[in-house]
Amino acid sequence: MSTVSSSEIPLITSSLVLVGTLICTILVDRFGRRRLLLVSISGIISSLGLLSLLFYIGSSSAGALLALAMYIVFHSLGIGTVPWIINSEIYPTKYRTICLAVANLVYWCSKMVVQDFLFDNLGQYLSVAQMLFLFCLFSAVVGLFIHFYIPETERLHLEDVEKILLEEEKCIKMDNCPREDEEPKDVIIAR
Repeated sequence: MSTVSSSEIPLITSSLVLVGTLICTILVDRFGRRRLLLVSISGIISSLGLLSLLFYIGSSSAGALLALAMYIVFHSLGIGTVPWIINSEIYPTKYRTICLAVANLVYWCSKMVVQDFLFDNLGQYLSVAQMLFLFCLFSAVVGLFIHFYIPETERLHLEDVEKILLEEEKCIKMDNCPREDEEPKDVIIAR
């Protein structure tokens, strides 16, 4: 790391982000958003776990740099890009603009809270290894959320995604969802 100047570090990290984003662009429609998110979060968990371990045992900087590069690529491969795609697909057409604006606001506010307050405050009490392990645990929770709640929208038109999500919402509201082991029933609603 001592041979890399401070002006080269942003160039290296930006190049890694570009590589991950290009790979995502190529794969997102071929393999699907949900699958790409799961691959991405698995890589993030692995790289954060490895980084935490390397900082804990005080290992060489080459291993830490490789794990950090792995984190950057896996982040930009899915978690850094795919949510923006999914976010533009899941809202009803007539509410899409306002929902995207609110989602953007929530994203930037939560990023500020995590970055400015969480890092600064927890950094006073936890070591780097402990912080990285904590982020690894948070990433595992995100992975569970993706696994259980993120729908696959691969090869679907925006209108089809809207119909599917509205049908799932009706199913949940009516508490009449078909179980995996039974055939869906036709529901007649009396007015």
